[in-house]
Amino acid sequence: MLDIDETYVVEGELGRGGAAMVWAARERATGRAVAIKELRSDDPAAFAALAREARIAARLDHPGIVRVLAAGTWLDGTPYLVMPHLRGRTLFAAIAAARSARARRALVPVLVAVCDAMAHAHARGVVHRDLSPANVVVGDDGSVTVIDWGLAITADDDEPRDAGLAGTLAYMAPEQLRDGAVDARADVHALGVILGELIGDDVGAPRALRMLAVRAAAFEPGDRPRDAAALGHALRRAWSRRAWQNDRGQRAVTHAGHRRHEPSLDGRDRDHAGAGERRAGA
Repeated sequence: MLDIDETYVVEGELGRGGAAMVWAARERATGRAVAIKELRSDDPAAFAALAREARIAARLDHPGIVRVLAAGTWLDGTPYLVMPHLRGRTLFAAIAAARSARARRALVPVLVAVCDAMAHAHARGVVHRDLSPANVVVGDDGSVTVIDWGLAITADDDEPRDAGLAGTLAYMAPEQLRDGAVDARADVHALGVILGELIGDDVGAPRALRMLAVRAAAFEPGDRPRDAAALGHALRRAWSRRAWQNDRGQRAVTHAGHRRHEPSLDGRDRDHAGAGERRAGA
């Protein structure tokens, strides 16, 4: 163990990235387990990201969003943030460990919880800009927490909305890649890509769920749900028992040789004559 000041005792390393290290530590006074994110870069952008992460945390108060318990600078000038020590694994690790389509599909409720957390953020004008399975922690206690808000941007931020290329490439919306301009629908795109990873070519998933993954990850922002609240609502409906029952019934009708009829995402039935696919994905 390493004493770093009068408040915390470091117990070991949790991880490191290009600009920061994260330490497992305990508060001296309470014994509470915490994680200390310590900047290890002289890059002004890294300093700005750490300051932004603390500022965003002060604005958001949701059990699905990681809290910042303290922020400061060590005596040697190194800036740091203190957060709860989240015990669990990332959604990235959970997906990697899922060996079947059914196991991956079982992770959809995790994405519903992420939508709830992001709905709170979007309602307060905050866009994460770097949603990916690596930035979601699935706790040993069943909790789901969105982490790493260093690239987040707010509606009233001094940083311009076209703040440049930022995020994890595979989950970035086309408009992020094009000119950096983002709003809540960029986060929706990332969530749609993650949903696509969870259900993939899973023929056992309700069709409404597969359609929603395509719609959320649509190329044009206007073709996606407007924010995480809208996506979460649609995701719950697509994941509902009724959706599963409808889908099974439609398959039975199809196999019997009748014209297929399927529910739309807005609750109205429509024919399977191509309209559903056009609305959902393009």
